[in-house]
Amino acid sequence: MLMDDRSLLEAYRRGDPAALEAVYRHHVDHVELMLRKGFTFSSGGKTFRFMGFGSAMERQEVLQETFIRAFGEKARIGYSGLKPFKPYLLGITRNLVIDEFRRRQREMSLFVAEDGGEGLVLDTVDGALLEQSPVGDWARHRPNPEQLAAQRQMDALMREFISEQDDETMRLIRTHFIEGNSQQQTAALLNMDRNMVRKQLRMLRLRLLRFMKSHGQIRSLDPDELLAVARRDG
Repeated sequence: MLMDDRSLLEAYRRGDPAALEAVYRHHVDHVELMLRKGFTFSSGGKTFRFMGFGSAMERQEVLQETFIRAFGEKARIGYSGLKPFKPYLLGITRNLVIDEFRRRQREMSLFVAEDGGEGLVLDTVDGALLEQSPVGDWARHRPNPEQLAAQRQMDALMREFISEQDDETMRLIRTHFIEGNSQQQTAALLNMDRNMVRKQLRMLRLRLLRFMKSHGQIRSLDPDELLAVARRDG
C-alpha cells in the first residue's frame, strides 16, 4: 500500500489524518487476526506459543496501542517505505505482546518458596498451562468450584442459544467466531456484503445479550466474550 503510493507514504510520514485513517482501515483486520490467532516466539532461549487473546477487550487494547505507536512521529519517520508496511506494523504488535509476557514473568519472580528457595522463574510454571492459555492468562489460579459451576451453566446456555439459530446464522457464527475470520474475510467466504455482515453480527450480539439477561445471567457482558464459548464447543 504505502510502498506503491509515494504521495500516501509522504502523507503518512507527515501524520496527515486522512492518510492515517486509510492505513488503519487497510491493516486493522491483519492486526486483529494476529491477536486472535497468536504466534510463536522465543524468550530466554525457550520457544513459547502465544495462543491469542480470547477476550475482545484485551484484543482491542493491544490493537489500539499498536496503531498509537505506529502513528507516533518516531514510527512514522522510521518507516522508509522500502519494505512492506504490514510486517512493520505486525512487528509492533508482536513486541507489545512479548513485552507483556516479560513483564508478567518479572512479576512472578517476586514470589518465593517458604523453604528458602529462589524466586519463581518461568521454568517452574506448568508448561501445559502456558500451552493452553493466552499470555495474559498463563499465571492465573485455577477457578474454584463455584466459578466452575457458573461457567458450566453459562456454557449450557450458550449451547442452547446456538442450537436455536437458523442455518444462515450458524454459518456466520462458524465462519466469524469459531474459525476466527475477520468481518472482511467472513463477507468474502459467505459471499456477502461486509456491511451486511456487520449488521447481522450486531443483531446477533443483541439477541445474545437479551437471551442471557432473560435467564438472569448477566447485567452487562461483552457478547464477543460469550460467543467465544462457541470456539470450545465447535
